[in-house]
Amino acid sequence: MRKIIQLSLISAVIVLSACGDGTRPLVEQADVAVLDTIYITAVDTIGSEFGQGPDVFAFLVDGGCTPEGNIAVLDAQKTCLQIFNPQGEEVMRIGHGGQGPGEYQMPVGLAILGNGYVVCDLAGAKLVRFDSDGALIDEISGFFPIPPVQISGTEGDTFLAEHISIEINDGEETTGSTVFAAFRETSVPEFVFESYPLNISGGRSTSSASLHFAGGLNSEVFLVEESDSLFMIAGFTGTGEEIFRISEERERIPLTEEELAEDQLSVSLNISEEGTDLDTRRLPRTDIYRSVIEDVGVDGFGRIWVKMGDLGTPYFRIYSPAGRQIAIAIPDESISERADYSISPNGLMAYDSDPYDWPKIYLLGASE
Repeated sequence: MRKIIQLSLISAVIVLSACGDGTRPLVEQADVAVLDTIYITAVDTIGSEFGQGPDVFAFLVDGGCTPEGNIAVLDAQKTCLQIFNPQGEEVMRIGHGGQGPGEYQMPVGLAILGNGYVVCDLAGAKLVRFDSDGALIDEISGFFPIPPVQISGTEGDTFLAEHISIEINDGEETTGSTVFAAFRETSVPEFVFESYPLNISGGRSTSSASLHFAGGLNSEVFLVEESDSLFMIAGFTGTGEEIFRISEERERIPLTEEELAEDQLSVSLNISEEGTDLDTRRLPRTDIYRSVIEDVGVDGFGRIWVKMGDLGTPYFRIYSPAGRQIAIAIPDESISERADYSISPNGLMAYDSDPYDWPKIYLLGASE
């Protein structure tokens, strides 16, 4: 799911958008006939439409596979992190609504580490760290103006985050940047991989780049940029040294009339001195071109999965850790086109936040 942050000095707004239905691409359309092809299918799902069970989801915002072989999903409306085994049984529930230690007001981001979890509570202005048994470790605050919303785990004890930083100086121009970095126990980055300036105007700020990122098997970090005119993927060592970078300008691809006619799910949280206000609605699309890249992940073989958006329907370009394309992956129709994917060394899964029927988790299998 694409997460767009619109930020003002007194409020923060998250817009979560999902694309609509469409025809799955032919292999020839991706111009990758000489590459290996991997086919992705849903071998099972977790989620019920009705009832009071733990698998009745409200609004899934993040998820992934755990080192123990389970599935973790973050539900913003239920205000909890749930852990399921592959049989669909809830084995643990971590945190709940509230303002105390280990509690959330609006959880929106999840990082699965080798030894636990990090949850972003946007309304609580903090990151909450838990161990693998669900016990509270601590909370990280001190981010300004908001904590990192987009976070991702590594196999170690660091997590990756896109952090917006704004500096307000009396009598001087307000400046800011979007920093992609690795964090551990504080709001001070361990390593900074990329930094982009913020465009600040009229009390609102927008980043000059939208980033997605994932950790590799050997502490590598991989970064892609979401853009309608640029294909960019870069790899770094865990200490910030660049391994490779692919940067290619692409021709913009306009959305079809059917795509432009689709609305998008908007969940807005306004934070001010008066308190917080949550608003959920459907809004017309504001973009007019397709994103070249939508997301990135790394599998258990160290391969980089780049989720593409240029065909208007999901598929993946797969690269070696050195940046050479080696395969493509195509989801079949057992998986909703609205699904968000989590590709990590722990496994492959997807979740549907804005379904045509009801929210669900997809347990994925892949075959060549």
